[in-house]
Amino acid sequence: MPVRLFYDFLMEEGLCESNPVGRGRFTPGRRQRGLVPRLTKLPWIPSEAQWMSILDIAKTEPIRNRVMLALAYDA
Repeated sequence: MPVRLFYDFLMEEGLCESNPVGRGRFTPGRRQRGLVPRLTKLPWIPSEAQWMSILDIAKTEPIRNRVMLALAYDA
C-alpha cells in the first residue's frame, strides 16, 4: 500500500515517529479486512416481463431514443 510505504519512508527520515497505517495480521481461517471496505454491488438485470415493458415504452419513442437504447443494450 503506497500510504504505508510513504509513512515508512517518513519514519526512516526521522520526520514521523510512528506509522498510523497498520500492517494487518493474518489469522488462518479469518478474512483480513483492509482500511477501506470493498462494496460489491451487482448490476440490475431486468426480468423478461420488465424488459418487454421497456421495449413497449420504447416503441413510442422517436428513432433517436430507440437507437440510443439499442446502443446501450449492445454495449
